[in-house]
Formats: sequence, C-alpha cells, structure tokens
Amino acid sequence: MSTVHKGLTALACLLTFATDASRAEPGPDGSTLFLLACQACHSFGKESATRIGPRLDGIAGKQAGTATNYPYSDAIKNSGLVWDRATLVAWITGAERIVPGTLMAHHNHLEPREVVLVADHLLDNTIKP
Repeated sequence: MSTVHKGLTALACLLTFATDASRAEPGPDGSTLFLLACQACHSFGKESATRIGPRLDGIAGKQAGTATNYPYSDAIKNSGLVWDRATLVAWITGAERIVPGTLMAHHNHLEPREVVLVADHLLDNTIKP
C-alpha cells in the first residue's frame, strides 16, 4: 500500500471522529477557519487573485497541480491526487507527508474537527461574506 493510500486510510477514521465532534462542539465555521488559517497564502473566490499558494475555489474533484497560472512543484503535478474530502483533510493535516517534495510549507494548528470544516468549505465552493 502506498504512502498516500495509507495516509488517506488513516484519515478516513479521523473523518468519522472529526465529523461527530464538529456536531458536538460549536465554534467557527469553515469559512472563518479558512480566513484564519489559510488566507495568508491562499485565496478563495471567483474574483480572488493568486497569492503565494494557488487559488482554491472550484477544486472539488480536480486533479492536484493542474490549475492554470500557478507554478506547482513536480511532486504535486505527478502526485495523482484528486481533491476530495479525504485528500483535503490529509493535505491540510500534513501536506509534506502526503506528497514529499511539495512546495507547500505550513504548520497546521487546526483541531481535527476544524480541518474537516475547512475541507467541507472548500468543497462546497461557497463564499460567505
């Protein structure tokens, strides 16, 4: 089993727990968490500009590293990842573990339930004022 598949399998268990936990504890929504944790490097929205990282709107179901106007690393271009809930959770939790050699350098400080909320926000492709 590849590293990607092992990581995604382990995170499938986390998704079940995190989804249940997100129902039990009120807190910021995915849009707010995106603004707090991701917006420094990424934009999200039809009219948004590319920043240090690529724009993230409309990524649901797309292959990683294929958006135009962004210089992706060869590692992410060749990863074969497709952006779905499990992949986004794994990526936000530890991109460098999922795709060694990626250019994304981040330090995730979100709780598991918050990671799921951000992933769901990205997949819903909604912009909240």
